[in-house]
Amino acid sequence: MALLVVPMFAGSTLRYYRPDLAVPLARGLLLVANATLGIALVLVILLNLRTTIRTFTAMLGTGALAVMTVFVLASVLVGWVVGGPTQRDRRILALGTAGRNINVALFIATGAFPESGVAQSIATLAVVMLIVSLLVARYWRRRPLSEEVESTDNVPA
Repeated sequence: MALLVVPMFAGSTLRYYRPDLAVPLARGLLLVANATLGIALVLVILLNLRTTIRTFTAMLGTGALAVMTVFVLASVLVGWVVGGPTQRDRRILALGTAGRNINVALFIATGAFPESGVAQSIATLAVVMLIVSLLVARYWRRRPLSEEVESTDNVPA
């Protein structure tokens, strides 16, 4: 628990007392967090490759992948709905909501249930989240924000 609470408290404290340092540090820490998540995901899959393949194959027949996909899309929708007044903010929160806490879930699952195989299910969910989030981001990338369209309409040609 300390591994989750202490960094959160340190970041909040830094942001309160030194916001000028918090923003640049947050960018670097986000890069480190994403890299370590990717490494952890690859390690969980590769170190347990047979179990991962068995888990993925078993999920194909149960509808679990469909449920995971619906869960991720519902997360995107919730993030969009509560994302604020601008499309930009809604898009950011929607994608952020869809991709949250896989690293925490892996940390808890591997610590509390090391022999259960639940880590492979979480890794599968992470892959589904990544694929769905990339598809949503690609869809949005092809459609400019209405604020961008309005701002370019006022520029003389």
